[in-house]
Amino acid sequence: MGQNLFLLLISGLYTSCSCLSRHFYFVNMNKNWTEAQSYCRDNYTGLATFDDMKDMNEMLNTLGTSYNKVAWIGLEKGNEKKWQWSLADREFYSDGGTEFRNWDNNQSQAVANDCVLMVNNGKWQDRDCNQIYPFICYKGEFFFAASPLKQ
Repeated sequence: MGQNLFLLLISGLYTSCSCLSRHFYFVNMNKNWTEAQSYCRDNYTGLATFDDMKDMNEMLNTLGTSYNKVAWIGLEKGNEKKWQWSLADREFYSDGGTEFRNWDNNQSQAVANDCVLMVNNGKWQDRDCNQIYPFICYKGEFFFAASPLKQ
């Protein structure tokens, strides 16, 4: 089977991609950012991360009315005091996905606030990591897809 798939792909009749499927979960438990990150890593893949606005909209549509407040997401200031996603494995992001931001007005400017939460309009605000809020986790899985080329 694997050899046949390989032959189809190299023949140029099919294209392939390694894709990431994400499922988002709103966890209605109050934790600080570090505790939320640990909980998500223990029970899912990690705190929610987003490549682009499409990911954000999928997450908001998936969660629907279960999410109606504020919640930690997986964006933090790293050791170099630059915003970075908590899941450092770049294979989980599309091109440019590590740079996606959706800041609320007048946000990301605070020097002391190193963690990010999402408010009910889907915008992001920076906060002190020791504050407690509910949080959004995701479970990510890679899969391989092949599709025929259009002629």
